[in-house]
Amino acid sequence: MSYAERHAVSLTTSTGGAATAYTLKLVTGRVISVKWAPTGIAAASTVTISTESSGQTILANAASAAFTKYPRMATHTATGGSALYATGGVAVRDYAIAAGERIKAVVAGGGATKSATLTLVIA
Repeated sequence: MSYAERHAVSLTTSTGGAATAYTLKLVTGRVISVKWAPTGIAAASTVTISTESSGQTILANAASAAFTKYPRMATHTATGGSALYATGGVAVRDYAIAAGERIKAVVAGGGATKSATLTLVIA
């Protein structure tokens, strides 16, 4: 039986408005949800959440407002690597997978010494 884990990451931007933070431990599993709770992050800022070792982007979003998202990535054919589409041209998506790596959050343009908490559910 598989159990879900919750990982919280706190970050504070530098005087230049940037921040990079990681989960405290390596994670393995599907990224089920991403919750972002900023405090004073500037309106034009962005947060990019990715896996540290494999570099897959899990989510890129505006960082100034709180959100909870359930990100999914495009899937591809086994031969040729073409994106898969269901009837009607809707992309077939699946969970992002972390495999023994940390999850990384990068804030750009966040404003000086602002903070946020990123909470991930991995199953």
